Amino acid sequence: GVNAADLWRFTPLHEAAAKGKADIVRLLLKHGADPTRRNRDGLTPLQLVRAGDSDTADALRGDAALLDAAKRGDLARARKLITPQNVNCRDTHGRNSTPLHLAAGYNNLEVAEALLEAGAGVSARDKGGLVPLHNAASYGHVELAALLLRAGTPPNAADRWGFTPLHEAAHKART
Repeated sequence: GVNAADLWRFTPLHEAAAKGKADIVRLLLKHGADPTRRNRDGLTPLQLVRAGDSDTADALRGDAALLDAAKRGDLARARKLITPQNVNCRDTHGRNSTPLHLAAGYNNLEVAEALLEAGAGVSARDKGGLVPLHNAASYGHVELAALLLRAGTPPNAADRWGFTPLHEAAHKART
């Protein structure tokens, strides 16, 4: 099977990762390869990726790679990673944010535009019920807030505590 291991407990995914074969890594993952399996030395495929091989590392990191690119404002990386399947992925280890929440909160306008072009949901809610517009308004990111409004964000979307993006902006003196 796709997770068959040799004597050193290397799976095909370990081999592909160590050799920098990002396309093979993606293919193996698509067919159920387990990226958490450890070899005899206790290393996962991600830990075997050579320094500087961001393509292979991003393939193994999956949704986390896009979330990171959105947060950092890395447009080239985000464009490479965005797919219809992951454009609305979630940060399951944090606030359940989408890439658009992160781009909005960190004022990464170009990444937000790329996400919207790819179909990112402007009404997606995080753990607290916040939409990306809450994030932009809370930090005073005016251009980003305008972009989200033009893209169809309901301006009066209330979070779990009844706060709208305008409440957020006013509360933090961003109006």
